[in-house]
Amino acid sequence: MDCVTILGANDARKLTLLNLITGVLQPSQGTISKHTALKLAKYGQHSMDQIPYDKTPIEYFLLLFHKEHPEKDIMVWRQ
Repeated sequence: MDCVTILGANDARKLTLLNLITGVLQPSQGTISKHTALKLAKYGQHSMDQIPYDKTPIEYFLLLFHKEHPEKDIMVWRQ
């Protein structure tokens, strides 16, 4: 799995780019093309208080979804 981080100055339109990629916004011109196997996750700078500091994001997913999906182990959530 590859991960990408988007960094830029304030008001550089990083969120606009993410909203275009995720389909929240539609382009005013041109098109957005995504690979069919693309999986996206977004963790905003103001989300720090929502994930426990003592857990990794994967551990947090396991904690949240283990009851619904007990058959899934950590390797499934890493894909």
